[in-house]
Amino acid sequence: MKNSFFKGKLFCFTPEVALATFVLEALLAVYVFIKLRTSQIGRIVIATLILLATFQLSEYLICSGHDNHFWQVVGGTAITFLPALGLHLISVVTGRKFLVRTYYFLGIIFAGMMIFVPGVISTASCAGNYIIFRSLTDGLKSLYKFYYLSGMVLTVLEALYDLRIFKHSPLKRRLLWEIIIGHLSFMIPASFVILIPSFGLDSLPSVLCGFAIILALILAFFVVPTAKKLKI
Repeated sequence: MKNSFFKGKLFCFTPEVALATFVLEALLAVYVFIKLRTSQIGRIVIATLILLATFQLSEYLICSGHDNHFWQVVGGTAITFLPALGLHLISVVTGRKFLVRTYYFLGIIFAGMMIFVPGVISTASCAGNYIIFRSLTDGLKSLYKFYYLSGMVLTVLEALYDLRIFKHSPLKRRLLWEIIIGHLSFMIPASFVILIPSFGLDSLPSVLCGFAIILALILAFFVVPTAKKLKI
């Protein structure tokens, strides 16, 4: 699909790049497993990387002509838990479970609907540069987007708030900043991309997870080493 603004494809989102991203995120998950598999933060980071990698694999397979319905459910379910994992990551640093259980509960509901309710994800089509996910109703789609974006924003806001609390703990402040930068590194560029008419809100999951490779790298090479020093 051509995008006149970019005079061709936005190459961040081609199927080939999705496959390469899957391989990289899977390798990062193995790396973190070796480095920090016994800690809470290590397990959360591993889960995040596996879910991101799973989405990239499903995106590639959908665009390669494999069973669309199966892989759209796999991909949609995989990324549904990312907001809860972000809040969970912050809670391990702060010791406060702010809305963590609520977001896991909501994630389970949305994932369950995708798996068991026919037509919740009605189509997932390859647009060349990204995957378009369409839900059965606009109302459900709006609820899911609110759940997803609010979870990401709350993760950043919670971390910013906690910076004041840990002003005498340089390592915890550093860890919080790494989490903040990691999330903003894909939220901000994704927000700009979906404003391009040929992308739009239906491409949001694909665009977010395309940029989330930056988050994956920050989690593996910054968050994990800092967490290891803090022994959390």
